[in-house]
Amino acid sequence: NYQSILMKKKAIILGAGPSGLVTAWKLLENNWEVEIYEKLLIPGGMCRSWKWGKHYLDTGPHIFHTPDKKLAKFWQNEFGHILSKGDFYCQNVKGKNFDEFYNYPLSWEELSNFPKKKREKIIYEIEAITDYQKAVANSYEEYMDAQVGATLRNMFYEKYPEKLWGIKISDLTADWAPKRIKFRQKISPFYENEWAAVGSKGTGAIYELIADKIKKFGGKFHFNKTVNSVSFDRNIIKSLGFVNGDSVEVLKDDIVISSIPITI
Repeated sequence: NYQSILMKKKAIILGAGPSGLVTAWKLLENNWEVEIYEKLLIPGGMCRSWKWGKHYLDTGPHIFHTPDKKLAKFWQNEFGHILSKGDFYCQNVKGKNFDEFYNYPLSWEELSNFPKKKREKIIYEIEAITDYQKAVANSYEEYMDAQVGATLRNMFYEKYPEKLWGIKISDLTADWAPKRIKFRQKISPFYENEWAAVGSKGTGAIYELIADKIKKFGGKFHFNKTVNSVSFDRNIIKSLGFVNGDSVEVLKDDIVISSIPITI
C-alpha cells in the first residue's frame, strides 16, 4: 500500500542549514529515511551560533519574525521555551570609533536628530526627487536615489548590499531594492505589527534543537562533508563525491535534495 511504499523512500539532503534541517525533520515525521551531508562540523548553516565568553554570537540573522499567525503559533509551540518574544529596536552604528548611533529603519523623527547641515541636505535631496526619476530607475543605486536621495543611500544603503552580494549597487537591478527601503514617520520597532522573538541562547539554538529532533527520529548526520562532484547517467544521479575523497551511492529510488547555494 501507499504507506509501505512511503516508508521505503530515502532522502539524501545536502546542507544542514535551516532549509535542509526543516526538510529532514518533516520528511522523517512522514516515515522517510533521511541522511544529511554538511560541510561544517555543526548544524545551522548561516543561522548557527556559538559561545564566546558569557555571550552567544550569531553567524547571521538574530530575529524570528512573521506576520503569519499560523507560523508564529508553530514557532511558539515548538521553540517557545528558548525564544524571547518582544518588540526589538535596531540602531545602525557608524563613525571611525563606532560611536555614532542611528535608529533604524530610518524615520522622519530620527532625521530630526541629524546635524542641521546634513539634515537640510537630505531633505533637499528628497524634495527634489521626481516621479519620472522613480519610474526610470533601473539599478539598485538609481532606485535608492529615487527614494531617499544620494546622501542617505551612501550612509545606509550601499556598503551592506555590496558586502552581502559582492556586487556594486550600480550593477544590481532595482528589483533587489524595494524590500530594503523603509522610511517611517516615527522611531519604532524594527518589525512593526509582526510577531517577533529572539533565541535566548542565540538563533542557532533553534536549529540545534531541530537537529536533536532529527536524530531522535533516526535521521543521520554526516559532518565535514563538502560536496565537489555529482556523477549521473541520463540525468539520473548515481553518486555524490566529497572533497576528502569519499563518495556515496545514490540508489534508483533515492531522492537527492540540495539546500546548498545554487552557485555550488
